[in-house]
Amino acid sequence: MSLKCAYYISYNITAYNICQVLLHIYYASSMSNRFDNPLSPLYIETMPTPNSLLSLGLTSDQATIYLALLDHGDQTAMSLSKITGIKRTYIYHLCQEMVKNSLLKFTRKDRTTFFTPLSPDILLTKAEEKRSQAQTALLSLESLLPDLQ
Repeated sequence: MSLKCAYYISYNITAYNICQVLLHIYYASSMSNRFDNPLSPLYIETMPTPNSLLSLGLTSDQATIYLALLDHGDQTAMSLSKITGIKRTYIYHLCQEMVKNSLLKFTRKDRTTFFTPLSPDILLTKAEEKRSQAQTALLSLESLLPDLQ
């Protein structure tokens, strides 16, 4: 397989993943009342999956935590641990990274820390950044390809 062909395939897979995420964000923002019923076909078809979030730079555990927070709302590390199966102490570490990436915020009530997901619109911004990076890489590869052949 040529370098151009391999890059074309990986570029299209990334573009496909970005399109998946964009569709999930669109449905989440425009039809949020239909997400209340987990048995609804719309709920099942349009909820982002951890795999669709991996293409935006989240780890598998971060994607699982983010989706759990979108589904269940504000949660403590203990409740997130029960929902996701991820160790409580590791959840603090992952959530701190996600706060730095502007995906979550945390609030303290008494001595308890609650994690809150920020708007999925941030994912749209990240997807657009990935798309522009992929476009730039494609243009630079196309300019280098004649020299490599």
